[in-house]
Amino acid sequence: MLSIQNLSFQHHAASHPALRNISMTVEPGMFVGVVGPSGSGKSTLLRALNGLVPHFHGGKLGGSVSVDGQDTRRVDTAELSQIVGFVSQEPEAQTVFDTVVDEIAFGPENLGLSQREIEQRVTNALRTLKIVHLGKRDISTLSGGERQRVVIAATLAMGSRLLVLDEPLSQLDPWAARDLLETLDELRRSDRVAVIVAEHRIDQLLPHCTHVLELATGESSFGLQSRPAAVYTLQHKPALARLAQIVNWPEIPATIDDARSMVQRNGPTITPAIRDVSVAGIVRLEAHGATVQQSDRHTIADIDLTVPSGTIQAIVGPNGAGKTTILRLLAGLQRPDRGIVRYEGAPVHELSGTLRQRSIGYVPQYPASLFIGETVREEIDIALEQATTGRTTTEVLEAFSLTELAERFSWDISGGERQRLAIAIAVAAEPSVLLLDEPTRGMDATARQSLYTMLDRLKRTGIAIFIATHDMDLVCTTADHVIRLDNGRISSKGTVSDIIGHDPVLQTDVARVFGSSFLTCDQVEAAAQESTTSTNRHPVMSPNSVLKARV
Repeated sequence: MLSIQNLSFQHHAASHPALRNISMTVEPGMFVGVVGPSGSGKSTLLRALNGLVPHFHGGKLGGSVSVDGQDTRRVDTAELSQIVGFVSQEPEAQTVFDTVVDEIAFGPENLGLSQREIEQRVTNALRTLKIVHLGKRDISTLSGGERQRVVIAATLAMGSRLLVLDEPLSQLDPWAARDLLETLDELRRSDRVAVIVAEHRIDQLLPHCTHVLELATGESSFGLQSRPAAVYTLQHKPALARLAQIVNWPEIPATIDDARSMVQRNGPTITPAIRDVSVAGIVRLEAHGATVQQSDRHTIADIDLTVPSGTIQAIVGPNGAGKTTILRLLAGLQRPDRGIVRYEGAPVHELSGTLRQRSIGYVPQYPASLFIGETVREEIDIALEQATTGRTTTEVLEAFSLTELAERFSWDISGGERQRLAIAIAVAAEPSVLLLDEPTRGMDATARQSLYTMLDRLKRTGIAIFIATHDMDLVCTTADHVIRLDNGRISSKGTVSDIIGHDPVLQTDVARVFGSSFLTCDQVEAAAQESTTSTNRHPVMSPNSVLKARV
């Protein structure tokens, strides 16, 4: 179905190739995970599969890509789209119609299908992605995750035999991410299609893969590998593989149940470190009874919360629960239909635009919407015009690891790099409040660790940080408190352990193994390093401790 031979590609004006000598063959029934750090060439590779590289993204192409025996350099992208279903990193830019049903029907209509067949495909796609309830909605009213599912449904409705998805889990809640991966797995098994997914959330992706291709600076050291072999060679390993390294297990567990069995066979106990929870400072932002109504339903209702300085709060919940709406209210970009939102005692919507921008930094789900310059350096230059502390562009670029990208066009850098740039823009003016909507979207493991460190540093300077996210590792590593949102209402508030550690859907893989005592690999590693035993082994929790924690 797909044959890639010695593929290389270099963008115009780029100093080095985005891809080097990539070769692989993909047959029907295969599920290939493409992994690697931001900027390693994952998106470029995927865009080469449907001809966007080189037809749309100009540059120098070497080697060949053949889909169903057709050379992508010699076939029009419109014709390739009938074979290759493609979902980009930014589904916001991939919709063309107002309503969900019309968007999903657009592709089948262009195939010249009968009205009956079109309607059947639309219905099947809505059911497959579990978004029947969104069918008549206006796309502009959807959350980022809901829009992502609509774009995936539109791709499935085309009936493509090769499905190519770039970061499809980036805006999906844990429920939707699990459902999507199971759906893709079923499609490749039953319909004999091939699936290729580029993704940073490898803990969720890998169990569904038959094969893995890891890229590093445009190259693949090991080529296309079967999943069991790939787990041992991946540079950034999934949680269970990291746990095996930390506690010196003889092998990497294949499942959560296997990991639990290994824990029960290995003692003695390690004691979880007591995590400091920041003491709340001055309340910067607050909402009282905030309600937003949309047509005949509440988007959010009766929201009461405070955002104090020197703390990090995270808000979690399903796609469409209202998280982004709350952030827009806090940023003063939207007024509640009922209730009030205040910044330091004053209604936030009454602040002047200049004061609001200096006081409240906001990074939306679509970070490129903040870009108004041409290069990365220009974006920072413009952002610093609002600053009053005399920081230089060079200092900001270095602080966010953007120095090497300074002269690159903002739109030509990877998704994870764009995310870093957007956060740098928001922080450049040194606001007292920082609002982040899915800040780890498109970030690799290294970039996420850098973000964790940066958020902790900003918190210690007194900035109030409020994050909407589906990334439970981000929550477990950085947050002091968590708010759970369901159907537009706050259903619970508490510590990270209270909200994340005991929820079977929100739990990290580490929590599924150890219970709420440990939520991340870093916590296990820190506790293991502090513990000493007479056997000089890396210790793990005792079986009794594990069972009690899970209960």
